Amino acid sequence: MKDEEMKKKGIATKTTHTSLGPVELPVFCSDGSAVAAFFTCDYDKAAQKLEGTGLYPIRVSRGKAIATLGLFEYRQSTLEPYNEGFLMIAVSPQPKMSLLAQRLQLFMTAEKRKLGFYTLDLPITEELPLVAGREIWGVPKFLADISLNFSNDRFRGEVLVKSTGEKILSLESSFNKGMPFRFLDSMVYSNHQNSILKIISNFHCSVRIARDKEARLEVGPIDHPMAHNLRDLDLDGATPFLLQSADRIEFILNDGIRVMTHPSPPLPYGD
Repeated sequence: MKDEEMKKKGIATKTTHTSLGPVELPVFCSDGSAVAAFFTCDYDKAAQKLEGTGLYPIRVSRGKAIATLGLFEYRQSTLEPYNEGFLMIAVSPQPKMSLLAQRLQLFMTAEKRKLGFYTLDLPITEELPLVAGREIWGVPKFLADISLNFSNDRFRGEVLVKSTGEKILSLESSFNKGMPFRFLDSMVYSNHQNSILKIISNFHCSVRIARDKEARLEVGPIDHPMAHNLRDLDLDGATPFLLQSADRIEFILNDGIRVMTHPSPPLPYGD
């Protein structure tokens, strides 16, 4: 979708300047593929990862929170083609949210939801979307090599340290299997310029949801912040309780919405 097409659809556009040049917002991805794996993790360990953010893990059962690992291939976007991954924790600005309240959140628009995700790590393959993510949204992006293999029914993804080729993680799972559903708009929180931002992506595609007892996440034996986060959450060797996959994704990534004032902790991967 070009700038003129967005305007015809009533989508307001603007230019934001970064250290690598101008970026048009919202960002539009017109073709891509994706896998997201959802895991339970220890609530207290997740809370430690969120210290200083002003956000709290969603408690889904006694002593458990939710972490998700995603691997995306963007073949066509208004930035450029690139791959990225993410490690996130399900969060809310509220210290406590009942199970009923959590379920009701799923029926709300992303703009009204309080249940969202917070990004701990976001590896990415290209410079411009890296700089845009860090400078516009305050997301902890870092350069990495990301190999993604989407076949008819299986997926394998690997994230490697860009300078050395050492393995940070790999994920093997089924792909494009399960029940089809409309891809819900996503809402991600970030800390940026002493504010908590809400970052909304509007999806215009479907996703398949499945369980795969053979799916497996493996973490490389290296000294790397993302590998440490995965191991600290006991995700090395873990099997997800739920998988989402889509062979054709289309979405609009919007500018951040300021939710509240809060001191921003240092953004990881700043060196």
